[in-house]
Amino acid sequence: MRAPKTSETIGQYLHLNDRLELLIDNHRYSSRVEGLHADTVEVAAPVSHGQAMVLRPGMALELRFKQTDGLYRFETQLLERLPGPPPVLVLGGLSNLRRAQRRLYARIQENVDFSLRSPRRPALLGRTETLGGGGLTFYHTEFRGLEPDTFVTLSLTLDSGGDTILCKARVVRVEGMLPVFRGYRIALAYTDIGEADRDRVLRYILTRQLQTRSGAVG
Repeated sequence: MRAPKTSETIGQYLHLNDRLELLIDNHRYSSRVEGLHADTVEVAAPVSHGQAMVLRPGMALELRFKQTDGLYRFETQLLERLPGPPPVLVLGGLSNLRRAQRRLYARIQENVDFSLRSPRRPALLGRTETLGGGGLTFYHTEFRGLEPDTFVTLSLTLDSGGDTILCKARVVRVEGMLPVFRGYRIALAYTDIGEADRDRVLRYILTRQLQTRSGAVG
């Protein structure tokens, strides 16, 4: 996959406040996106032993981030360090974008109840088409207020007990009007979900997979 050449292309992969990792001297550090420009990305300086790391301009880094279809990597270079708080690293020379892994989390065809709220539309109630550890898809008759890159608050109900999972998500894809379903297929990626909640989703998926296999064998 070729490297992005414009801020619009970079913006297809990274967004403000996205979480990511920096690989520095074979050690991984957590960070987040603080700014996007035509040929640079600004990220929060990684922290080691409670202090923001001091890194020298010119050093090579690898930037890693997750999408619903896998783990991506950029090779990049530190151009400068801006004082904080918090200190920010300006990365340039983005090149050799590649998808290191295919889908990170399991996904199944599964109908579970959900509700979502968007700043630009009334609350929406529906049922998923697919459910995964990284996101979900559903059908709806129109997508006003759910255009790509729209952020929503999502509530998932995984069982009849009514226990819900609350998280933030982003619309990553809208597929055009599908005559069979008389609607649009909308894909969401979780952007802020607790690891305990993600584990609950994955356990639910595993349980449903085992039930399906058991039924097929029986």
